Amino acid sequence: MDKKLIIILLSVLLAGLGYWWWQRAPQEGPEAEVNPFAKVEVNNPFEESSNPYEDVKTNPFE
Repeated sequence: MDKKLIIILLSVLLAGLGYWWWQRAPQEGPEAEVNPFAKVEVNNPFEESSNPYEDVKTNPFE
């Protein structure tokens, strides 16, 4: 009986770890490279901006 209980507990533990891995795998897997919207681009403060309206004031009361 004890051997059966240990096998059941190990099976449940492995199933839980497998489920956890399955849920987090797509975020770190190749799908993240294929999907361009999944990437977060960090702004480089040393790169010049290509926005021509960056210094234009839109609030007339400033």
